[in-house]
Amino acid sequence: MMKQTRRAWLCLPALLLCCCDVSITLASQSQAFWAGAFNAAEEGNPLALVFLLLGPWVFVAATIVWALAFSAVILIGHRSLALALSFGLTIGHALGTAFWLPRHGLVGFAAAIIVLAAARQILNWSWAKADVRLDSVADAASVGFL
Repeated sequence: MMKQTRRAWLCLPALLLCCCDVSITLASQSQAFWAGAFNAAEEGNPLALVFLLLGPWVFVAATIVWALAFSAVILIGHRSLALALSFGLTIGHALGTAFWLPRHGLVGFAAAIIVLAAARQILNWSWAKADVRLDSVADAASVGFL
């Protein structure tokens, strides 16, 4: 069983990319949204859209609850679940962040690639800090990566 301090490192990439995803989602909302027309909200995730339609503070509050919930599962859940969540949420929020960027042209497209590459590096670094080693195909399969 992984020590709790090591498990905390598994939360870091998912939390960091979640913050990036939420920040760029809010920054990309229209002037109409910020003027109070919350029905002008734009979001690709249907569940997140429900909260965004209720306003930015509701969206932020829901995000905090979401981050606390997935962090708790990573910290106390089974090792395989913790690793799968850390990986899946990091990639999911990296994609959520990256999908907003190409609308800004070539620079945005390049930024999206940088976000995805950075997510990989952050994941590798945090997993090393958590002392996670996937030395074989069997190890990768045991955490649901194959």
